[in-house]
Amino acid sequence: MTAEYVLPVPRDGLTWDDLQAIPDEAHHHYELIEGQILMSPSPGLHHQRCVFNLALALRQAASPEFEVILAPFDFNPEPGTVLQPDVLVIRRGTAEAQRVVVPPVLAIEVLSPSHPTVDRVTKRALYARFGIEHYWLVDPAGPAIEVLRRDGLGYVDVVTVTGGDTLHVDAPFELAVSPSALTDD
Repeated sequence: MTAEYVLPVPRDGLTWDDLQAIPDEAHHHYELIEGQILMSPSPGLHHQRCVFNLALALRQAASPEFEVILAPFDFNPEPGTVLQPDVLVIRRGTAEAQRVVVPPVLAIEVLSPSHPTVDRVTKRALYARFGIEHYWLVDPAGPAIEVLRRDGLGYVDVVTVTGGDTLHVDAPFELAVSPSALTDD
């Protein structure tokens, strides 16, 4: 039997502190977008395999000034917004125990069937607004990696690499990775 939890929503929306009061639930995770809850189902095997392989590749390529963090870990740029990119790259020393409030250097979302528009539209706009310089969208079904770089108030497409081709980037650090390698066992 599952217990229900009702969280009263204040007129001005929820905050990071409010989100901490929600009991952990094994099959969902929660984010806040301008005070409103976004509830997502737990990711599946292909998604998690892709996240792990990507984080491993990033960690091996990153210089010591960077730290690679896997979700769930909160990016809390303002009181009513709490986002959990699948992979974050931050500068060492910028994270608190349970969240980071300064913009990560890189945010990566691995697309899932439940919320592709949230990642492609909503989070893209929010990450740009909050100053994240690099944003990647990874599609394990493709497989594909779409690299975006902040330009002014939005993102510009840098490159999209698919299948067994190799992505080569030099920012935020040098990395070479193949989308198909991210989905391999």
